[in-house]
Parts: sequence; structure tokens; C-alpha cells
Amino acid sequence: MNNKDNCIRLSGVAKAPFRVLGGEEKTVRSACIKRTAALEYVDLIRASFHPINRVARDFALALKKSKVKSMSNENATPNRPLVCRGVRGATTIDENTPEAILKGTRELLALIIRFNDMSPDDVASAYFTTTTDLDAAFPAVAARQFNWFDVALMCGHELDVPGSLRKCIRVLIHWNTTKTAKEIRHVYIKGAAKLRPERSELPPVDWDELESWIQSQINLNV
Repeated sequence: MNNKDNCIRLSGVAKAPFRVLGGEEKTVRSACIKRTAALEYVDLIRASFHPINRVARDFALALKKSKVKSMSNENATPNRPLVCRGVRGATTIDENTPEAILKGTRELLALIIRFNDMSPDDVASAYFTTTTDLDAAFPAVAARQFNWFDVALMCGHELDVPGSLRKCIRVLIHWNTTKTAKEIRHVYIKGAAKLRPERSELPPVDWDELESWIQSQINLNV
């Protein structure tokens, strides 16, 4: 092989000419290998900008973004941080029986869930209390009936203050949300409305419709 301009053909495609100095075959072979590697790298870069490859790349990025979005809070509002808010509620019942305690708690939770568009996946924990004259059942059982199986729940008795409201069930829910504190709807119903008059102004409740909704939620988890 002579000292002259040579044209290397790779994969049947003519590449740009280059000059080999020294005239030795070994030098030419080395130069060919180096140029082959360089051209393959250039081809790889060019391939990444091919229209078909760009479509595939954009689709992969869109899929990744959709997965990240689906993992975020469903009610997330742009530019608002996800924080843990306390949601309060209370109700009263007429008798100390398991049926009355669970029914009253279900009604209370149902209104809190619906007024706040609350999902059990976003609830961190809930603490239920009853006055000391209610001990026939755990109010937290009602939450389990709403599929709150992964939510930390606890029950206890309210302080027995003389002259305080009787047969009362209270709840404090810790909820991860992007809503502001003023946007939270606290629910005080029936005899418990007098505990927080400023928070007892709720839309009219259709109790029959509410009971139908409650039963539909229970049936989903049977």
C-alpha cells in the first residue's frame, strides 16, 4: 500500500478520504480501525435524531411522565404542596348499641369523605373517641367497612367533663392533601352541631340517599 489518499468503504458506503503517512500496511490497518469506530459513533448519534427514533424517545418520556403523575395525589393542584391536614367531625346517637354506634359513625365518615372528596389512599390515620356512655362497639370498625384497611385507626374515650354533650362520637382524621386549611370541610351533625356552630352549616343532607351510598361502598368491599 502506497502513501496516497485512501477511501475506506464500510458496510458498502464510501466514506471521506484520508491520508496515511509512512506507507506501511500496519499503519493503514490501525487507521482504518480507528476511523471505523469514529464513523460508527457518528452513525449512532445520527440515528438518535432519526424521526422514528425521536417518536419512540418521545413516547418513552411521555409514558414516564404519566407514571409519575399517576403516583401523585389525584387531587393535586399545581404549585400547591402536599401536606397533612386535620379533618374534624362529630355526631350523636340515641342508644348505646353496636348498630347505633356503627351507623352513626358511617354517616359521619360518609359526609366527611363526600364533602372533601377524600380517598382512603390519602388518609394517614384517624382517631375516634366516644363519650363514656358509649362502649358497645369500636367506631373504627365503621372505617374498615369503607375499605380503610391500610389506615392507622385508634379509639378512645373523650374526657368525661361534667355537663358535656352525651352519646357523642368524634373523629380526627389526618389527611394528605393539597387543599388549604380553609378549604377543609369539617362535619358536625345532629346533636354535635352545637359543639361548633360555625362549622355546622352544611348543605341539606338526604339521609336516604346517603344510606344508599354507604351500602354501595360496603358492598364493594364484601
